[in-house]
Amino acid sequence: MKKKYHYLKKNQANLRAAFRGAVSVYLVYLAVRTVRGVYQDPYTTMPVWAAWLVGALFAAVAVSFGLYTWKRYQADLRDAELPEEESEGDE
Repeated sequence: MKKKYHYLKKNQANLRAAFRGAVSVYLVYLAVRTVRGVYQDPYTTMPVWAAWLVGALFAAVAVSFGLYTWKRYQADLRDAELPEEESEGDE
């Protein structure tokens, strides 16, 4: 049996997850640009080890925020599910 969801709550859950996912992707982008920038910019004063450290920090935050996004999305979907009594009457 297919689950039925409250329309507005499901849309809000999808929108929040999309924005949080975009933040996670942006954090990965920052990690890559930090490490890549130290090799491409001849005028940088940041040591290579520091760039890798900052990049790893951004990557770790991105993964953590991505996991939080997934768990929060699953919880929001559970909250948006319609009870059995309401979903049986719609069939």
